[in-house]
Amino acid sequence: MQLRHILKSLCKIVIKTELIFFTKTPQLMIISY
Repeated sequence: MQLRHILKSLCKIVIKTELIFFTKTPQLMIISY
């Protein structure tokens, strides 16, 4: 149960960082192109 809880929290963190990254990427892509 402990491991499962840790995995769930890790997944949440990853999803949050991916969302932040993807919202910032289009601007970076526009700058690079």
